[in-house]
Amino acid sequence: MVCFASDQLRAVFAYGRLATDEDQTLLWYAGRELVHLHLHEPNFYGQNYNTIFEALPGELLHLAGLSLSLASPLGSALMAAGCWVVLAVAALRRGHRRAAVAALALPICLSVPYLLLFDAPRGVLGGDLAGAVAVAIALVIRRPRRRVAVLIALGGLAIAWDNAVALAVIPALVAITASDFRDLVDRPRRTLAIAGAALLVPVGWLAADHLWYQTHPADLTAPNVNTKLSVSALITNLTHPGRLFGFYEPQLWQQAAIPMVVIAVLLILAIATGIARRRPASAAAAVGFLAVLLVVLSVRDTLYVRPDLYLSGSRFLLAMPIGLWVVLYFTLSGARRGVQVPRSSRLAGRLVVGAMVALALASWTSAQARFPAEVRAVSAADSAVHPVLLVLDPDRLLAQCSALSQTYAHDHAQLLVTYLRDVAYGCAADQGLNTLDANYDRRGWLLQAAAQRPVTRILVHGWTCRAIASQAGRCRATGNGTVLLVTPLRPPSLSLRLGGIPIRGAGVRP
Repeated sequence: MVCFASDQLRAVFAYGRLATDEDQTLLWYAGRELVHLHLHEPNFYGQNYNTIFEALPGELLHLAGLSLSLASPLGSALMAAGCWVVLAVAALRRGHRRAAVAALALPICLSVPYLLLFDAPRGVLGGDLAGAVAVAIALVIRRPRRRVAVLIALGGLAIAWDNAVALAVIPALVAITASDFRDLVDRPRRTLAIAGAALLVPVGWLAADHLWYQTHPADLTAPNVNTKLSVSALITNLTHPGRLFGFYEPQLWQQAAIPMVVIAVLLILAIATGIARRRPASAAAAVGFLAVLLVVLSVRDTLYVRPDLYLSGSRFLLAMPIGLWVVLYFTLSGARRGVQVPRSSRLAGRLVVGAMVALALASWTSAQARFPAEVRAVSAADSAVHPVLLVLDPDRLLAQCSALSQTYAHDHAQLLVTYLRDVAYGCAADQGLNTLDANYDRRGWLLQAAAQRPVTRILVHGWTCRAIASQAGRCRATGNGTVLLVTPLRPPSLSLRLGGIPIRGAGVRP
């Protein structure tokens, strides 16, 4: 447990608090809005998938006195660690000590890049944590129909929030269904009624989500993920394992093909154990995991990935280690009914636990020694030429926002317009400024406001008065790289368009 906690804290202080990007600063802003009970969209701003719920822990830490540069990654790290802790607690509650140790040892045995990837704020941890909690609850409670209902309701909602968490929820669902099959079919109508009622939770979310974007089309500012399946994508991902499995290499043996070998061995072992010892849950979990994994590897958008942390292909498999733990749990514990643990010899159990602890300690020692080099390698990839997501120092950004806030207040500005999304999102989150990104703002409701609500004093960051046409209004230089544009009372998108600064997504005709 000490090694597990130290890994999480080092990830925060050695990397998380030193690097941020536009998605993370958007989560800063989302957290501020959530604590003020402003739910602008059901999903991550600008898109119809993932959520902004993981911003809430960081914002609460920020309200407690931490800077956003520390509060945000620390909040996400707490959620990431929570996924494994709830699984370990659930295994202990069922008396499965080996599975509990595995829940804390598995993330330690994986490479440092995996730790940085899983802990990074990106809008998926709300779904991942909900999925882990659903699995944990289903393992603890004993009534078969309730277990299935929890996985369908809470687990289904988690999948709606982050589709990749199906890698953990589906194996648990099919394993428990196989284990409790006799009890479930004993009263089939009751089982179907309970399952149908539970299904209303994720279906209700998806229906509300669909209705929202039908009635608020301006809130969809980002392109959707191409979820079409392709055999060629599957073949490419299997024949080039480094593209998607690169961050899941064991710390002690970092080769791209090793994760695939480990997965294959575990699945074969689970299926063989299920057949040889008549443990349907073990085999069912393995088959369920393999089916979902093949679907994920067949998604076409997995072909368009980058080597950096934030847009790496590995993000499509973020919940895969949790799914592997689920398979391992049912393999270690998987009795046919009620998922009860068979009483094996104490010596064999202690040897298994000792081996897992030894492997985790060796991995942790290696990770601590290589941590600086691993962080430098990840940072180098993040700062490559023309990255899609610009990674920058959050403390420097917050200092810039503090200076801009002073100028904003001094000039009695009503809106700050910039071409830097990190400034637009970060300054709105930290200083409460009314901001807008001129090139690509994800906040559709603010784009609408820019086209409808008139203002007269616009602080423009990143432009000079010489670059702004005089038709827009009176312009004068202020400070911190800004100019103040004083216009007639009209929507700011119109004033800025007249000045030669069109706001993408907020155009109005003069």
